[in-house]
Amino acid sequence: MGKLYGLLVQAPLQEKPVQDHCFGDCGRISMGGAIMTGAGAMMMCCHDECPHLGEQTDEPIGTSAMTGEPIYLRALEPMPQNDRVEGRDAALSRRVPSHDGLASTENK
Repeated sequence: MGKLYGLLVQAPLQEKPVQDHCFGDCGRISMGGAIMTGAGAMMMCCHDECPHLGEQTDEPIGTSAMTGEPIYLRALEPMPQNDRVEGRDAALSRRVPSHDGLASTENK
């Protein structure tokens, strides 16, 4: 077991990578040590090696109230945005929501 890394699981650029990787393919994030911060929930990871690591602090940002261990802030690589179609074909690629219950506006 390595250092204690905190991930801001509700931060806009972190929510999807944390869901997909920390709760998904890795599964090692700890919900038991969750801390509420001004930026939302911070959950802990104890694994030094992270294949999705973006950045992390060299110095601790605080200590765990439960264990007294230093906590380092970790951020995962942001997920790529959804593929977007640009240009003249953009309108053709978008789905239009259903208008269930509305009568047709065409003259019959």
